Amino acid sequence: MKAGMIGSVLFTTCVQLLNTVLLIGFVWGIFYLIFRLPKKLSKMSNKIEYLEKELEKIKKQLNEK
Repeated sequence: MKAGMIGSVLFTTCVQLLNTVLLIGFVWGIFYLIFRLPKKLSKMSNKIEYLEKELEKIKKQLNEK
């Protein structure tokens, strides 16, 4: 019967560790979606706008020649 108790404790500990890892991943995912992703998208949008302006400048210069 002792072997059964040890196995039960080990199983419970593994499940608790798995739950903790999943909870940390879930919290990190929410944090990423709320705070980090909008910042990255904003930076990418700014870069795209900058590149579009530069392409327009290049097109104007090529049309002038």
